[in-house]
Amino acid sequence: MATDFLAGVDAGFAAIGQRTTPQVVPAPGNAPLVIDLELVSHEQMERNVVVTDMVSRARLEWQQ
Repeated sequence: MATDFLAGVDAGFAAIGQRTTPQVVPAPGNAPLVIDLELVSHEQMERNVVVTDMVSRARLEWQQ
């Protein structure tokens, strides 16, 4: 997971200044699907906690 995180950081820095395609936002008034309202799985929640911790550590280490 740490390797994937560092690869993502490298890719993010490499993409600075490059154009990205805008994400499509659903029009207001459309009813959300039941699938969109599901809770986050336990595995995804744990992954989010680990990634958040790695981001915090990276910010502390590379403050300049």
